[in-house]
Amino acid sequence: MKWQPFLARLELPLFILAAPLAAYLLQSLRLAVLQVAVCLFLVSGARPAVFENWTRPLKGPNSLFATARNDNYFSDMVQWNNRASYLEAVRRTAESGCHTVGIDISENQLEYPFQALLRQRDPAVRFMHTGVENASARYAPPVAPRPCAVLCPDCIGNQKKISLYRAIGPPVEIGRFLLFLGRAK
Repeated sequence: MKWQPFLARLELPLFILAAPLAAYLLQSLRLAVLQVAVCLFLVSGARPAVFENWTRPLKGPNSLFATARNDNYFSDMVQWNNRASYLEAVRRTAESGCHTVGIDISENQLEYPFQALLRQRDPAVRFMHTGVENASARYAPPVAPRPCAVLCPDCIGNQKKISLYRAIGPPVEIGRFLLFLGRAK
């Protein structure tokens, strides 16, 4: 494993497993001043991440307490300016009545806002990954349900994806997204 800011989540289990050992070693020092200093250092280091987080801070005008939950799904995605595409894709998919929705994340892997918002509108909806061409494709179930809708973020103009999903329904262009809607089952 290598240290990279976006892979820190993968190292979290190691940090959690090391915490009791670190606490035991700190406790065995028996120097109260050193123990307090280490605790203050750790608390001070956590302060910026908790209170001044650029995406979901606890204080200020963009505080988690001052913004709507649905807006927070997009707080770290402003550079792509595709919030409206997600909302429109959710609206159209929900109105179609489709309960088995495929998501092709080969071009854009930000699927969570779509899933969370669609599940709010229709708790019965189920998601499946489609168009998987990497090594994980071998784990697909032998008999998978056929989706009646497929969302392909950032697939606009991708003829391979259009031909792959055309049998579901004609592509609907939503910003840079393609949404293939068929008949609900």
